[in-house]
Amino acid sequence: MGRKLKSSKWPGVLFREHASRKHGLQFDKYFIIYYRWNSKNYQEALGWASQGWTGLKAAAVLGELKENQRRGEGPKSLAEKRAKDNEQTAIKKNQNITFGRFFMETYLPAQDCKSAQALRREKSFYNVWLDQSIAAHTFDEISELMIEKLKRDILKVGRSARTVEYCLAVTRQTWNLALRRGVTDKPWPGRYVKRPKADNRRTAFFSQEQAQTLLEQLAKKSTQWRDITLLSLHTGLRAGEIFRLQWEDIDLLNKTLHIRDPKSRRDRFVYMTDEVFEMLTLRRSGKEAGFVFTDRHGRAIREVSQTIQRAIDALGFNEGINDRRHKLTFHSCRHTFASWAASAGVDMFTLQRMLGHETAAMTQRYSHLAPSGIRSAMRKLDGTLSRKVKAGVVPIRRA
Repeated sequence: MGRKLKSSKWPGVLFREHASRKHGLQFDKYFIIYYRWNSKNYQEALGWASQGWTGLKAAAVLGELKENQRRGEGPKSLAEKRAKDNEQTAIKKNQNITFGRFFMETYLPAQDCKSAQALRREKSFYNVWLDQSIAAHTFDEISELMIEKLKRDILKVGRSARTVEYCLAVTRQTWNLALRRGVTDKPWPGRYVKRPKADNRRTAFFSQEQAQTLLEQLAKKSTQWRDITLLSLHTGLRAGEIFRLQWEDIDLLNKTLHIRDPKSRRDRFVYMTDEVFEMLTLRRSGKEAGFVFTDRHGRAIREVSQTIQRAIDALGFNEGINDRRHKLTFHSCRHTFASWAASAGVDMFTLQRMLGHETAAMTQRYSHLAPSGIRSAMRKLDGTLSRKVKAGVVPIRRA
């Protein structure tokens, strides 16, 4: 390549002259920086004078690295600095990509692990809310004020706080993927936007008569969905837990169901009622493996059929009810099981285990349906207070 390595007038900057090629009146020079960091010697090449490098420019790079080493921030070696520069170049190159383009071309195709229902919901949020607000803007243009306006627009038309939460979650997830892909280096601008308080907990449940009527109605439409509804009403299982049930999880001898990988991330065992035992016995008919309930192609069911909601609406159970939290749906079967159990005197700790709730707070919504314990406590307290009065405690008189 050239001649021997020489020292320059700048400490830590070395150079080697080309054997024949000249740059201007002098031989072309190849600049190298030399430094020591973390008890190691580093010698890293920069480039030729013909490529724009000078001793002063090399000294500036070396000074930057040494300052970063001293402060403990930023690139501390030439390799780190080049990687950072390449990252910044890639980000600048992608600065013209809009949020909408990235969402459609990159984010959605990367969500293959999500269910079809979840993807439809995210597309719906994009079409209804994001397409008209931030989709046409680049990531660099989107501000906290725009996210705040998006939140207000959703609430202004009467949508729930939960809708705001879901919509912002889709925005945040898209943004985080853009960060990982190097499309932007700007943190999500909605991180400081205050979330409205959401309480979308459904509390409606079927009466005994309504549940029986619904089962009879479903039996006329679909035996399978009648059986699924019966199973949820009698065990409190979530739709996903029912859809994932396989025959190897069914123990008819001991009348138990093994629920694997549930939402709470803990396996649990659920006991059958006589009606569930009879239903599963009839459905089994020699089957030893596979899903208990399948779609028309023999695969696991992915979502609840509209057959159930149509049956509920046809029976008029939701007439005159405008608040969606109080409307009866398939998920109300789980609430019904919990409500019936609480009303029958099942304590909250046991009910939490039966439902597979991760925290006791999730089960407390049913505590008002089990007043017997409170009444019993009040009777004991009343008896204690009465004894104190008889023992000489003077009651307070009204003025």
